[in-house]
Amino acid sequence: APVQVLVSGWTLPDPKDYVSHAGLLQSPDSLALKYGVEPFSEEHFRLIEKSLALMGQVGNDVVFVPVVHGTHMGHRTGMVRWVKKGPAHEPDFRAMERYLDLCARYCGPPKVICLIVWKPQFGNQRRFRGVRVAKPEPVRVTQLDPRTGRMSELRAPMFGGKGSPDPSGFWKPMLDGAREIVRKRGWDERRLMLGQAFDSRPLPAVQTFFKKIAPAARWVVYSHWNGDPGPQNGKLVISGGIEVGYAEEMGGGLLPDLLPDRPKLREREYITAGSHRIQVLTWSSPTAYRNIPNITGTFCRLGLDFWPVVSDGTRLRTLFNTKICGPWLYKAHPVAIVAPGPDGAIPTVRFQMLREGVQETEARIFLVKSIRKLGGEQKRRYTELLNERVVARRVAGVLTQAQISLDWLGLTSRMYAAAGELAGEKSQGRWHRPPRRAIALPEQAVQASSTILRPRALPNSISGSCTSP
Repeated sequence: APVQVLVSGWTLPDPKDYVSHAGLLQSPDSLALKYGVEPFSEEHFRLIEKSLALMGQVGNDVVFVPVVHGTHMGHRTGMVRWVKKGPAHEPDFRAMERYLDLCARYCGPPKVICLIVWKPQFGNQRRFRGVRVAKPEPVRVTQLDPRTGRMSELRAPMFGGKGSPDPSGFWKPMLDGAREIVRKRGWDERRLMLGQAFDSRPLPAVQTFFKKIAPAARWVVYSHWNGDPGPQNGKLVISGGIEVGYAEEMGGGLLPDLLPDRPKLREREYITAGSHRIQVLTWSSPTAYRNIPNITGTFCRLGLDFWPVVSDGTRLRTLFNTKICGPWLYKAHPVAIVAPGPDGAIPTVRFQMLREGVQETEARIFLVKSIRKLGGEQKRRYTELLNERVVARRVAGVLTQAQISLDWLGLTSRMYAAAGELAGEKSQGRWHRPPRRAIALPEQAVQASSTILRPRALPNSISGSCTSP
């Protein structure tokens, strides 16, 4: 039987210009272990580029730069490495710069660049259900021998100490150098942040240390926010005096553009994103992944390519050791939404459904913004369409496939058609009124259809699902 594809007259923006927020987690270490390549070698960066290209299809906004070892994302090799110069060590930023340039090429300038310099195992203040630490771990980073290219583990000085803020002169040059890298690319240096805190927070001495050597740096925090003060004058300063630049929330993270009539949301100087832990599992249905961006217009803490690469003696496991975050924050984060192909990451149904959900969210944002200029019956009609989607989405959140019985594809099609109308573009087809007769295609076109419908060749705005497992 012929397949009819309904294409909207509305055109999506370039993914680099998406308004919705995407926070996927990419794992350079997993790629190196899976394919047996040297970290940050030419072969490694070719693999990294494929992963970042897929992230760019959903308009990814966040970059995590590993500095210390043994974090909740299993980092084994720092993207900032230290080279021994006489009795001291100097930071080497070549890997970080190349990674950021690839991110910018495929995803656009990042909204958040998180230098992962802290973890709860260094000693912490517990809040709510933060992780307990009996004995603080030493700080370990990556040392690079520039003559051989070999890398090894280096024990770094603990943050702070008696006398000067940075008595060893070890950390300040790294932070100053990272800021300069951001500045020379024309990006706002406020996008460069420290991380990552959870319900477990840095000790007061550590906070003081970083405030002295990097006074403008804010923190990336993933927390229940139990007992923390709310935002004041557009800033979010939580218990202990930590200013937050990027707040990862459980089920929250409402995108201000979806509520343009609430100006206080737009006054925020920090970014929020919703983490749907427990609700979305690695084995959740494709519908769940399609619905993730539609909930609040944001998402975070979805693993892109944390595949099983390390053995615990019985089976292969991923590097995503999220128990470090604390017993109530590690549960049920999907660790990989793409699969390992012969020469790098390839999309899965989950990834393609997430991408379609992001596209639907962009159309929804466009409608919300556009109808503010309208009035009367015209505005009411579009508002009812938006409300109809809200009702369908609330049937059971991201867990259910019940939206299918509520004609989710029909809702999406009508939303794309409405976006086309508001943009002044006509859509030839209608979901409820398909063409009476299919157009006959030449045999060679039919044979090529499997290529035409591959993910990279899909049109920007398409109402149906053309995916393969």
